Amino acid sequence: MAHYAEDMLKKTLLVVGATGRQGGAVIDAMLEKTEDYNPDMWEIIGMTRDPTQAASLALEKRGVSMVKGDCNDRESLRKLLDIHKPYAVFAVTNPFAARWTGGRPAATDTNAETAQGINLVDCSVAAGVSHFVFTSVASSHDSDPDGKGS
Repeated sequence: MAHYAEDMLKKTLLVVGATGRQGGAVIDAMLEKTEDYNPDMWEIIGMTRDPTQAASLALEKRGVSMVKGDCNDRESLRKLLDIHKPYAVFAVTNPFAARWTGGRPAATDTNAETAQGINLVDCSVAAGVSHFVFTSVASSHDSDPDGKGS
């Protein structure tokens, strides 16, 4: 398979929600030594609310650079994307905001999730991201007791 010179440059994949099930599955798939993944051609950056948690540290041991990020904070997203300049973004938003702010498990907050998605898309477009994949776990808590979805 022939590649153009620009295809040979190292590309960065930013995985938003890297320690969750969906983001983690993307990272697992990328780290499998397949034809599509070559560590000399891809850098994987995982965004999480807490890069000091055990799941973040485990990803770092596997070669993923973990960074702190918050989809509710547009300016922090803008800075993160400007610094890392990802070629692609895989994003999963968090519609369960109360769960992460010390509140009780909450019903899906589609307004919060919509705002997070808009922040991610707007900042990614402004940063020149070439590929963007967006997923959701809204309503996953209806059938999953830990609220993380499948």
